[in-house]
Amino acid sequence: MHKYLQHLLFYCGLVYAMPSHAGLLQYFKNEDGSTKWQYVANFSSSVLIVALSFALITLYFSHRRQVKANRALNEIRGALEQRVQERTATLDESNHLLRESNSALEGEIEKHKKTSRLLQSSEAYIKNILQSMPSMLIGVDGELNITQWNHCAEEITGIDHEKALGQSLWKIYPTITISPEQVKDVLVSGLPSTIKHSQRGQYYFDIRIFPLKGALETGVVILVDNVTQRTLAENMLIQRDKMSSMGELASTMAHDIAMPLEAISKDIQTIQRTLNTQELGENKTKVDSLLRDASERGTQ
Repeated sequence: MHKYLQHLLFYCGLVYAMPSHAGLLQYFKNEDGSTKWQYVANFSSSVLIVALSFALITLYFSHRRQVKANRALNEIRGALEQRVQERTATLDESNHLLRESNSALEGEIEKHKKTSRLLQSSEAYIKNILQSMPSMLIGVDGELNITQWNHCAEEITGIDHEKALGQSLWKIYPTITISPEQVKDVLVSGLPSTIKHSQRGQYYFDIRIFPLKGALETGVVILVDNVTQRTLAENMLIQRDKMSSMGELASTMAHDIAMPLEAISKDIQTIQRTLNTQELGENKTKVDSLLRDASERGTQ
């Protein structure tokens, strides 16, 4: 390869060294004007060899670059495959974790649904209990506005549940027998209070005020029990006990009175028997009559 380069440089040097007026063609002609075909062939071969050498060198370096590029490409491909495998493994693990998370989430959702159903059932059950209570149940908040109004309160007051909620208790039901101060005292002290109310012996009410404990908002519950029948029955039992006590006292007094009267009756009978054994003349009949009368009264 170096030899061919030297020939090419030699011929190029010759051409460069020739006078400018002679030109390149003069180099390939003899003095008689004939062509130096040997020079032309040598020059053409040298140029061709140089061109081929450049082509080979270019191909060689291109091949080396291609080999390097292929090697780099293989390395990149290997790294890419490794990254794809890692990403695939990571993705599989992520999918596994996602499936586990979805399964756990489905379980939590099912628990939440079950808890929601239980809460709804409990709320409906508690609401039914409150509505079915035979006593008035009124709930008020810290501002003394109504938060609970059961069915018994509707029947007694004639005020619907929807109309009563959110209203001031004494504005919607001014005839209630407790005062705002009594409710506020329970709110401040946190202690329950019981108030008994009656109207001329016609009806009796027990009013109990309970503070709400552990609630997010302050408030009280007012429970109004109509204890008229129970109070009347208790009064009847008290009267019956009094009458029974009086009967026992009368029986004791009758027993205490009967003993001396029985002794008197026996004494009178003894006198009668004694007088019957003696001669009294005309007074005997009168004495017998008086003694008989005393004996009858003593016996009575």
